[in-house]
Amino acid sequence: MKRFFKQNYALVMGIALPLALIAVFFLAGKASVMSVPAPQYDAVFATNYSPNSANTPYRIGIDDGKLYIRYRRPKTGKVPRYLREPVIYVFDHKALYAKKIDIDFQNVVDGKIMDPELDALNRSRINADPKSPDGYIFERYSRGGSGLFGGLFGWGRYNRGTHVLRKGVRTVPVVGARAISAYSTHFIGWIEK
Repeated sequence: MKRFFKQNYALVMGIALPLALIAVFFLAGKASVMSVPAPQYDAVFATNYSPNSANTPYRIGIDDGKLYIRYRRPKTGKVPRYLREPVIYVFDHKALYAKKIDIDFQNVVDGKIMDPELDALNRSRINADPKSPDGYIFERYSRGGSGLFGGLFGWGRYNRGTHVLRKGVRTVPVVGARAISAYSTHFIGWIEK
């Protein structure tokens, strides 16, 4: 074996050095991600909802740390033909999973949606700041694939999520039981215990 290495020194080094370099870059990339602490707050967001849409009868917001959903009939008296009710999700930072909150949008009292699931969510304070107290931001994941080399170092596309929690170099994909829409998703706030 020693004789083989002596006779093929250049070949062995030509294979071993690039592999060692790849390992160093891989470990350095993983170490930089691991240096950023994991998220500590749950995120609340809605899909099938755009706050800038003029023809939606629903308005979602935070008032004094509580989530509200208001309903108002359009001024024309006609509900949009293809009205889709918003879907509220809570992304659990421990399970790394987005759970759908089942809200009865037909139960309207004085222009507000009233629901036990909404009341349960409002037992905690919801912070509407775009940045969580621990520094994470909820954002759309818009980076494309980066090929074979980028895939080796973790720079590739996430296949299961269209949104992420991001802080520095750490990216946590937001995934749920179903695909979460990339375009009609609106961040609401962070749950503070």
